[in-house]
Amino acid sequence: MALLPYQEILLIALGLSILSALVSKFLANQKELKKAKKDMEFFKSKMSEAKKAGNLKKVNEYSSEMLKASQRQFRHNMRPMLFSLIIFILAIGWIGALYGDVTVPLSGNQTLEFAYRGAVHKVQFESTINVTKVDLNLDGQFSQDETFAQGSTFMFEGMDWKVNAVPGDKIQFHAIVAKSPLSIPFIGSELSWFWWYLIIIFPGSMIFRKLLDVV
Repeated sequence: MALLPYQEILLIALGLSILSALVSKFLANQKELKKAKKDMEFFKSKMSEAKKAGNLKKVNEYSSEMLKASQRQFRHNMRPMLFSLIIFILAIGWIGALYGDVTVPLSGNQTLEFAYRGAVHKVQFESTINVTKVDLNLDGQFSQDETFAQGSTFMFEGMDWKVNAVPGDKIQFHAIVAKSPLSIPFIGSELSWFWWYLIIIFPGSMIFRKLLDVV
C-alpha cells in the first residue's frame, strides 16, 4: 500500500533526524563536548555568585573561562554542524521538488498544463468567471468534478490542492500536505511540505540526540 505524502515526509524527516544525531555522535568528540558543557555550567554558576557578591574581578575571570569553554564546544561541533547543514539543504530541495506548489503561467499562447509526479494534466482557465479546470483523470475532458472556483480545494495524489488564480498572470496550486487540528500562529492549520517537515525534524532531532546521548 502506497504511503500518503505526509507519511512519506514524516519518514524522511525522522530518517534525517536519526542521521543527523549519528553524525554528531561519531564526528564530534562527545567526551570533550560534555566536558565543555559541564565547564560552561560551572563557570556560569560561579559568575552568578560573583555578581551577587559584587566581585567584578571574579565575574570577568569566570566570564573569560565560560567563553573558552564555549569556543571549545563550537570547535568540536563544527564538522557535524556543517555535514548536517548540507544534508538539510539537499533535503529541502529534494522534498520541495516532490511536494511543492505547482504554478501554471497564463502569459503567452502555450498550452496550460499541471505537471505532477511525471504526469501532465491539461488545464483550462475561464477568466470571466475565475474558474480553473484540470483534467485530473487524463481523459481529455473537463468534468464538473474537475472544475474549481477561486480559493477552493481538491484532493489529488493524497494531498489537498488550493486554487489561487491571478487573471493574466498565473494559476497557483498550493499543495497542502497536512492539516493541524489547531491553527498555528503565522502558519494556520493548512500545512505545506515545508512546515510539516520542520514540525517533524526539529523535535525528532532532539529526541534522537537524547536517546543516543549526543551533546
